[in-house]
This record gives sequence, C-alpha cells and structure tokens, in this order.
Amino acid sequence: MKISILRKIYPYLPKNQKNIKWRNLTDAELDRSMSDKQMIANCYDEATRYALLASEKGRTTLKKRFKIEKNAQFDPAYKLKLNVNGKEEIYKATKQDYFGREFSTYKEYSPNPIGLSSFNYEDSRLSLGVNIAINKLISKHPSLKPIISRLYMFPIIRNKNCEYNKPSNAFKWFTGKTPISYGEDIKSLTLKKYETDVLNLLKELGNKNPKEYSFVAVTGSLKVSKLDKWHTMPIIGINPTNKTIQLLEKRTNTKYDITFKEFIEKFKAICGIKWD
Repeated sequence: MKISILRKIYPYLPKNQKNIKWRNLTDAELDRSMSDKQMIANCYDEATRYALLASEKGRTTLKKRFKIEKNAQFDPAYKLKLNVNGKEEIYKATKQDYFGREFSTYKEYSPNPIGLSSFNYEDSRLSLGVNIAINKLISKHPSLKPIISRLYMFPIIRNKNCEYNKPSNAFKWFTGKTPISYGEDIKSLTLKKYETDVLNLLKELGNKNPKEYSFVAVTGSLKVSKLDKWHTMPIIGINPTNKTIQLLEKRTNTKYDITFKEFIEKFKAICGIKWD
C-alpha cells in the first residue's frame, strides 16, 4: 500500500477521533520525554519544556495542561491547554494531523516514517504533540511568531510554525505566567547591559534547589565554547561558589559548564520563572 493512500485512510481505522478519552501523562512518561533529543529547529520550545518539567511546580503545571489519549496502542493523540494572550485555548494533535497536514512533522518523530512503522504510546513522543499544537496555534495567531523568525532561512528553507520563536512566548503558553526575561527583545548580542540584574538573579537561583526554578539561556551570534549560535538551552544548575552555570544541550543531551563572566559577555538572553 502506498504511503499516500495510507495517509488518507489510516486516521479513520481507529475509533472516532472526536470521542477520544484522555488521561494525564505519568511521571515516567514525562521523564522519558525529558530524555528525548531535539528533533527539529525548536530549541526554544524543547529547552523551555525541559526546564519546566525539571522543577516541581513547573511539572505540576504541565501535568494539568497536557493530556494523552487513553488506552492508545500506537500514535497517541495529545490535548494541550495553552495560554494565548491571557486566554486558555485547547489544541489537539491526532492521527488525522499525523497523516494529514502535519505529516512532515510526524515523520521526523516516527522511528520509520517511510514505511508503516508507528511509535508506541509507552514511549510517549510529547514533543510531537506539542509541536503540532504550536503549529496550529501560530496558524491561528501568526503575530505570536516574530516576523524575523518567520522569515528565517526563507526562501531557502520554509520553517515550521513550531520553530524559531522566543522562550518567553513558550513560558507564557505553557504556564500562563509572564517570565523574567533579560536580553530577548533588544539588539545587543550580550547581557552586559543587564550585568548587575543578571548576576543578582544567578546568585539568587544558585542558592535555590534547581527544582525551585525554570530558566533557559540563549546564545547569540558570538561563539561560546562548543555551543551553537542562536540556540536555547535549559539551565540545570548554578554554582554560586564557583560562579558557573550548567546547561543541557538538547540536541545531544550533553551538559556544559559556563562561567558567569562568559555568560554575561557572550550570551544573548536569559528567561524563566522563579517558583516562589
């Protein structure tokens, strides 16, 4: 059977997608999703969700907002409650999406997109559900993606709606809270303008348990060690004594240590939430 034909009939083989029963994702499923590597150019989103899931209140928040199809065997659907301009909106990712308009996104998460292979719900591909939901969100609210991000790589590559955005937007969508943010919306390529504020923030976070905050760091055009330019990574630890920050590169799940000094001099932005 050709894949084009399968894409047309597959969504209608299971039960009616309008009558899906939902359940919360388990901690085990959320833990597995944290080990997933970044698949496409959506580092702002992957880093933000990791940072939220790594904190106690952040995880509690996402467990209330993210649902997965109950009793699915393959290709589970997802239902997400996202905060859009202060209002709660529901977005779903279903088999119709996977094998329809969103097939290009699905195939990047499927173990074998060329054939008939699907992924098991026990290996919950939360990233897939989230990114399809964000594709729909941006289609409905295009102003939530900066125009410069929309044009990035165009006309060479037409990026997806779920790619190239600001981590502050992701924090708002996933939590309904406006995050602390330094450096995202200014032309400066370093954090020198906010040096005092950022250092005070790092010292404060360094005296907290990492489960008490959710923050990400953003590189700019300056070369930082082995890290990519224009990339977002979750902050997974801060050592106020050694004055270092530990970051996680989600493309490879590799940890990197950066000094406060290098962070101020070479990073573009920091963004996140203190869970007081």
